[in-house]
Amino acid sequence: MASFSKQLTVHEVTELLEQGDIDDILDDVTDMFMEPPVNVNNDITDEDSDDDGPIGDIIHMPASLLNAYIVIHDPDTENSEVASKRKLFFDQQVLKMIVDYSNNYASNKNQSLQIDVNELKCFLGILLLSGYNELSRRRMYWEKSPDTHNDLVSGAMRRNRFEFLIHTPHQQFHSIDESMVPYFGRHGCKQFIRGKPIRFGFKIWVGTLRLGYVVWISPYQGKSGDLQNTEYGLGASVTISYANNLLAHRIAPYHLVFDNFFTGLPLLEKLSEMGLYGTGTIRSNRTKKCPINLAAMKKKERGSYESYVSDSASNNIGVEPVTAAKRWSVSDKRSIRLPQPQLIHLYNQNMGGVDRMDQNVSQYRISIRGKKKWY
Repeated sequence: MASFSKQLTVHEVTELLEQGDIDDILDDVTDMFMEPPVNVNNDITDEDSDDDGPIGDIIHMPASLLNAYIVIHDPDTENSEVASKRKLFFDQQVLKMIVDYSNNYASNKNQSLQIDVNELKCFLGILLLSGYNELSRRRMYWEKSPDTHNDLVSGAMRRNRFEFLIHTPHQQFHSIDESMVPYFGRHGCKQFIRGKPIRFGFKIWVGTLRLGYVVWISPYQGKSGDLQNTEYGLGASVTISYANNLLAHRIAPYHLVFDNFFTGLPLLEKLSEMGLYGTGTIRSNRTKKCPINLAAMKKKERGSYESYVSDSASNNIGVEPVTAAKRWSVSDKRSIRLPQPQLIHLYNQNMGGVDRMDQNVSQYRISIRGKKKWY
């Protein structure tokens, strides 16, 4: 509620009414009421009033009521006061800081947020409104149903834009690997892979996020199949196919992580041309005369590395900063701390997505089997 620039009591307002000097004050006023008197919790007396006066006469009101303050409802003044109170929590400097850090953080996570201060105010306003105008689902604010639609929300921001802002940033790291779908029947596409937890079944190429969320699946169809860019090799062509699917969804500098079956220097060069990053372990016969004595590297102590970082390759990550990894030493029979280049740390942190997916699926695999014969 708004009030007079100088608070007036009931006695002062009555004097203004008698003098006719209150018209300017009451312009655009939609409502006016009296605050509770100071002794509202005590017994109200009429010691300052005439006991013989008529009931309801303003001249014969108790002193406690005459000294009570008058409050008016002025929409313009109310809006300005609400805005001034909001600025105590979100001033222009704070809003600008939120916008800058949000855009920078989204950019580092492969998103183009492009939010400004005005849009941030609309976003925060919708969040505040949802605190006192609650609906079971946030999308209902934009529905056309008269019992849920909110003109303030739908007029301030489009639903898809609000969903985009509330769900950003997107995941940057994606891992690529092969997986097996178990199958023990007879089929020409069934494969046998020695040393795998699932040895018999259908092989599929899988692209996942770090925690095992599946983004892309492609069944294995031979060395060529329907893949493009086969001149790079089977593993590289699978990686490029997955990269094209990501870019078709949204153009962003994704970072793909893969093992030595996929990694090769031509693949890393191709990903750089596409504006993507790649990191993976690499086989010694794919280093293209890299100036590292791999035979000598194998004889060095555990945790050693050179400028090309052991047996790994990346078009984005290097050695620095070197972190410490905790590993078990068989000779010392205790845990030791080993230097770990940033490249190895990033690979270990983001490569296990497909294995995590296999683990999740194995917990809820259908156990009921049936036999169907087709004649």
